[in-house]
Amino acid sequence: MLTSMIFADIPYTRPDVAAACKRMDTLTAQLEAADSADTAAGAVLAADALVMEIFQSSAISAIRYTQDTRD
Repeated sequence: MLTSMIFADIPYTRPDVAAACKRMDTLTAQLEAADSADTAAGAVLAADALVMEIFQSSAISAIRYTQDTRD
């Protein structure tokens, strides 16, 4: 059964940009040093997850900034 969620219940955590950049640098180095397709794919998937986390935080903050979410 699906339950309703109001926007105010969605948590927002400000991303640590310096940590995200450092993590992306590490993942880029892992991709460059990958010796197999599986290793390269793992680095790409981890980088994609990091980007999605940043985009999610960005979307939540944009909505909170522009919309009346007092419902």
